Amino acid sequence: MGKFQLSFTLLIAYAVPGLLGVYSLSLHFEPINYLFGLDTAHSSTTVIIPLTLLVLGAGIIINALTWAFLRPLIHLFGVKKPDLDYSKLTKDKIEQYNIIVESSYRCYQSYSNLLTSILILLIAIFTSQDGISMKAIAPFCIVMLVLLAASRDSLLRSYERMSKLLI
Repeated sequence: MGKFQLSFTLLIAYAVPGLLGVYSLSLHFEPINYLFGLDTAHSSTTVIIPLTLLVLGAGIIINALTWAFLRPLIHLFGVKKPDLDYSKLTKDKIEQYNIIVESSYRCYQSYSNLLTSILILLIAIFTSQDGISMKAIAPFCIVMLVLLAASRDSLLRSYERMSKLLI
């Protein structure tokens, strides 16, 4: 059995968007508000493990939402999914494939999952009691457009590199 490895790329691909997603939920659910220590004067260290598990679970759910909704949108913008033959992955090529995943595909996941989590945050803010002014939406929209462009570019680079490797 392999060792459990937590890389920085996995952290930014799942945990950061997951944290933003859980924070979005805290705007509507009091128990999650408690985990963040937002409704009490003192936060407790006993919430670190439940909050961490909740953040990782939310990151995985956000990744699934990204796969279901954002990736098809990126494919509509001209990024063609290659027909990859993974049976051509030899022992020598597996290390190269892992480098492609870590250097390009994880960037795609990070950008696209963050885009999805910002969209979830905007929906949560819109539906919360506080709401949001229309002026405050512009920076979010600019960031989301940049993340969409970066997602498209990273996925395209991943596909191109994987295709070259598996020829």
